[in-house]
Amino acid sequence: MENKDEVCRYNGKPRFRIVDVIDKHGISKEDLIYLNRHGYFRRVPFAEVIPEFNVALDPGRRLQLVDLFREPFTVEVVGAGFAKPANARYYTLRFLRVLKVYNDRSFRDSISFKEMQEMAKRCVEMPYDQEQEERSWFRRLGGYEQVVEGSRTSSPSDDSVSVADVHAGRQGIRQQEKVETAVGPLRPENISIPPLKRERALELLHGDSTFKRAKRDGIYDDSK
Repeated sequence: MENKDEVCRYNGKPRFRIVDVIDKHGISKEDLIYLNRHGYFRRVPFAEVIPEFNVALDPGRRLQLVDLFREPFTVEVVGAGFAKPANARYYTLRFLRVLKVYNDRSFRDSISFKEMQEMAKRCVEMPYDQEQEERSWFRRLGGYEQVVEGSRTSSPSDDSVSVADVHAGRQGIRQQEKVETAVGPLRPENISIPPLKRERALELLHGDSTFKRAKRDGIYDDSK
């Protein structure tokens, strides 16, 4: 209804604007039977002007209308958001469906055409501060996903690097860079190991061993 204030305040003649139609897929069988049964004796052929009210219809919409109810029914509808149809300057609900038919309410209790357009604009045109807040959250979530992705691709043994692993070359370049970044260049003095194992580690790194040292010092003779 385009002139709701005039109708409610001064009991003026209603003027309705038809913005869309509902097919059989958008209404239940029970509601369709109810409308046909209770509207049979108050339906009239479609016309833009009848004694009870006037009708506004956009020619570009090409909506096929056959009958009108002299006293319109009030229904509750739902849709998948708002959109502007082709050749129209107003918003209407997408994929319109009827949820409920009210038999105890008048068309004066329904929202007006202006109220529907204001509701659609609030849904379609997002406020600037809300848009900025959503972008901020997207950036935060993007950073979180990068951290999670990095933790998934890291090796389970990243935090425990042994000297033997480094000597055998089983750790990749990425692992070596990580260790160097955390504790400085990889050197024997930078690795915290027990004293007895430290000597063994130095032997491994320098290619030395107790067997080689004994042979070099003449303590062990392999010719026997």
